[in-house]
Amino acid sequence: TVVVNNQWHSLIVMTEIVKWSPIACLPHMKLTPSGLLDLDTPDGEIEVITRANAELRIAKAIPVMKPPGLNSSHNIQASQEYEDRDPNLICTITTHRLVFLQNDLKEKTRSQRYGKCIHLSMVINAGLSGKGLTFKSPKLVLNTYAYGEVVIAFDKSSKGHADRDDMHSALERSIARRAWEDSTRVEQTKKVISSKGSIDNKVGVGAILAKNKARHDEAKRASNDAFSGDVEDLMAEARGLAEIINKYVATLDKKRRKEQGTAVQRDEDEDKLTDMLQNMGMTSAVTRATAGSNKLYYHQLARQLADFMMVGNRLSHAGGMITLTDVYCLFNRARGSNLISPDDLLYVSDLLKDLDLGMTKRSFPSGVIVIQSDEYDDEIVSAELKAAAEKTWADNKSGITALDASKSLKIPAILALEQLQSAESLGLLCRDVTLEGVRFFSNIYF
Repeated sequence: TVVVNNQWHSLIVMTEIVKWSPIACLPHMKLTPSGLLDLDTPDGEIEVITRANAELRIAKAIPVMKPPGLNSSHNIQASQEYEDRDPNLICTITTHRLVFLQNDLKEKTRSQRYGKCIHLSMVINAGLSGKGLTFKSPKLVLNTYAYGEVVIAFDKSSKGHADRDDMHSALERSIARRAWEDSTRVEQTKKVISSKGSIDNKVGVGAILAKNKARHDEAKRASNDAFSGDVEDLMAEARGLAEIINKYVATLDKKRRKEQGTAVQRDEDEDKLTDMLQNMGMTSAVTRATAGSNKLYYHQLARQLADFMMVGNRLSHAGGMITLTDVYCLFNRARGSNLISPDDLLYVSDLLKDLDLGMTKRSFPSGVIVIQSDEYDDEIVSAELKAAAEKTWADNKSGITALDASKSLKIPAILALEQLQSAESLGLLCRDVTLEGVRFFSNIYF
């Protein structure tokens, strides 16, 4: 009970009892709307490898971490006894962190998913346990500053040994690279460059031209170094390339906002450049090699597809649905060289509903397949088409065609025809087939 303005008010405090185990004691990892890792892209974080069916073990009992964003009326309380292991987790290694996710292979919804992480700067060294032909499960043993010995156990099978070895080599590479320190090195490099420029004798226009030339030379060097070496070189230059792309996109967007208030026509080349930069690819596209198993690969691919459709409200701006062929072209263009097959897209589109990702696959009677938002309502769209048909009749004494509906709903003509037929099946419209084609009219008897 609390006092506000000399009046007593009751305050309800909710207490959530959580299992006191290692996963509850680690810092939280932010997830995307679909439940994938929300990587620190500005700092150059990239996903390296992911394996399922891992078990996290920490013998040292540590306090439970309270999730960020909880208000004062929500408390987290641990259970009485500490359990030193959490089975059935998805373990992911990035260039910055070691992340543990709840295993979603049993169609867990995104509201049930959580992510916990250990920053790689906390890891002193990593070793292997359970080598050779033994009955012990293969383990990856980490010595850390804050949590003591952290053990990641895998299945007692040949695949479990292979997963353990792959994770160990990827972890050692990430620790050796220390990519989280790149931001500090970049800032120091910028200070050195600025200090060199301050003693330059050039002034006025000459100084401006020299500065622009140096900036373009640095961007050219970064791109050449990144694409001329191996994967490690590309990852080392990923942060610089991302900064260059974001800078050019921001510059073009700023120029476009200035020109919106004038009568200046936008340059088509600038539009193409902006679209190209914004769709150059994903920094951590899901692949079979990083996922390790087909089932985990398809689940992660479905979540990445959902995130892609949510970026910039791409699905809602398309009228709530996009044909599967358009999704295939857009998604593969964003993935760059990590292309997926039509069969893969067809398979993961069936998982969207099971994983509760806010969208689902829909097949029309004509055979057209679309990805449709869960917020989409056939009755609302049919009512809009009925109103458009009534307006067209009042103005021109005629009905509406698929092209008219396409302009009204701002969707492709093939989807507009499907919407007209859906409204007809609901009894809101009726059709008139003539030599001129098919026109739809408002059903006055409904």
